[in-house]
Amino acid sequence: MCLSQFFGHMSPFDLIVAIVAVVTAVYTFYKSFIEKARLALYPADRLNLVIGSGGGSRWINLHANLVNHAVKTGVLHRLEATMIDPSGATFLYHWRLFFEYLPGAQAVQPQSAPHPISVPGRSSYLLSVQLELGAQGSTPPWMSGRYQLRLLGWVNRPNRSRSPNLSSVFHFQIDTSQSQELSTATPVAPVMLEVPVAEWAT
Repeated sequence: MCLSQFFGHMSPFDLIVAIVAVVTAVYTFYKSFIEKARLALYPADRLNLVIGSGGGSRWINLHANLVNHAVKTGVLHRLEATMIDPSGATFLYHWRLFFEYLPGAQAVQPQSAPHPISVPGRSSYLLSVQLELGAQGSTPPWMSGRYQLRLLGWVNRPNRSRSPNLSSVFHFQIDTSQSQELSTATPVAPVMLEVPVAEWAT
């Protein structure tokens, strides 16, 4: 069937209107029923390494913006991270909790255990999470240099039987004085060491 048979004897203007209507309908159908949620995670310009009471840092406090670029709602069910230190050693971190800052202080307090996060279409969610080194992993030596942190998430996938479909990679830098503090400090209560995020890619 040729276009002239399909559209009949329309004027050029009516033909353009009809084509635009068809394209719009197809686009709307795709956005509403076919397109999947597309979450991206953008970290803040800094993160905090938590030095535990008695010394050693096995926790990372992370602020990030979770953005849904699609129309369909996306639910983040799980989050984990892999850190690579300047020597190439790898450390696996798990999502431990949500946290929030205490008013008028630099300290934080636990807010809740991890739970799924629903992000409606074309919206965002401010994420404040603590990542903890896996129970079997040794504490990083925290040498000075550049570190890579790769975050992996499972969106609309309630278990790990399927591959993660959210990924964000970024780098942060530790200088000599920060390395020494991370290695030698023995605070009575946990303290946070702020380090800058150098760059990232989703």
